[in-house]
Amino acid sequence: MRKLLASLFIGVGIVAFAGCGSSNPGAHDPTHEGKGTSSAERIEHKGARVAITVPKGWKTKQDGEVLTVMDQNEDVAAAFTVVEESALGQASQNVGKSLGEKIQNLKFGKEEKIDINGMKGIAIDGDGQMSGVDVDLMVVVLDTPVEGKAMMILAIAEDAKLARHKDELKFLFSNITPL
Repeated sequence: MRKLLASLFIGVGIVAFAGCGSSNPGAHDPTHEGKGTSSAERIEHKGARVAITVPKGWKTKQDGEVLTVMDQNEDVAAAFTVVEESALGQASQNVGKSLGEKIQNLKFGKEEKIDINGMKGIAIDGDGQMSGVDVDLMVVVLDTPVEGKAMMILAIAEDAKLARHKDELKFLFSNITPL
């Protein structure tokens, strides 16, 4: 699953996020880039002006505007990036196309309105298979404190391993806060 997640995030990152990021690169203290975490870590995504608190033991990797976080075993992962609202439609289409190329039998549920710490957005759940493994995913688009910018989040996990990470995912999403 690790190679599959890496390939999915690289593909989605290149296709969806190239050119759609903030004019303020650098999301957090560069001393944390690419290092695993030994305790809950608060990372500031400066382009979105939000803070993301990563669960204890999760790894983080920053590549420009794309922040990827995953549990120690890389069973579940989430990628966060900033998208210009004017480019949101194209970015969403690109993500959908990239996901469709990597995930077989991809099906999405209904779009839900959400509110995370005062930031309004939408979320849509999906499922499918990657190399014969059942996966669940979620795409979230969240308003940010920055005028004209949204945060796009892609989270994915193997069905069989999702239950044991449910609390960590809830922690991750409930601790996205505006700066």
